[in-house]
Amino acid sequence: MFIAELAEPGFGDFDLSSLRTGVMAGSPCPVEVMKRVVADMGMTEVTICYGLTETSPVATQSRPEDDLGRRVTTVGTPLPHVEVKITGTCPSAPPR
Repeated sequence: MFIAELAEPGFGDFDLSSLRTGVMAGSPCPVEVMKRVVADMGMTEVTICYGLTETSPVATQSRPEDDLGRRVTTVGTPLPHVEVKITGTCPSAPPR
């Protein structure tokens, strides 16, 4: 959605001065897209979320004060009253 908005032919004609925050979820956000959302849309407090229908709907979320790098490389931390369990192995993880 943000990529489409930034590509809108009349993008520069919209008054986005009231924007501050928003949520990105569903797929990783490329760092260049996040940079444009912050710079061109003024949305300095955009956060990244991860969730499922079963988690009603968000389980983890980054914080507005997280730096840009952290916001585009993680899905944040578990929200209050949420427990997260990581199982299985990652093929690219170093052996323990």
